[in-house]
Amino acid sequence: MDIELVLKVRKIIHDINSPLTSVIGYSQLLERKLPEGKEKEWSRKLHEDSLRLKDLMLELSDTVPKPSD
Repeated sequence: MDIELVLKVRKIIHDINSPLTSVIGYSQLLERKLPEGKEKEWSRKLHEDSLRLKDLMLELSDTVPKPSD
């Protein structure tokens, strides 16, 4: 794989993971604070989907070779 492509993909993964971590944290906080109802279901769904996206990012990160030092 081209080293420039590897570096770009790794940067994209990093750039997605940073705000994704916030989304996971805030959605978890919302889920705990909201009373039962539609909003709580939405926050739960947001949290679950965020975790799924985090897993996909980890899988992608494991797939892309690490650039040699």
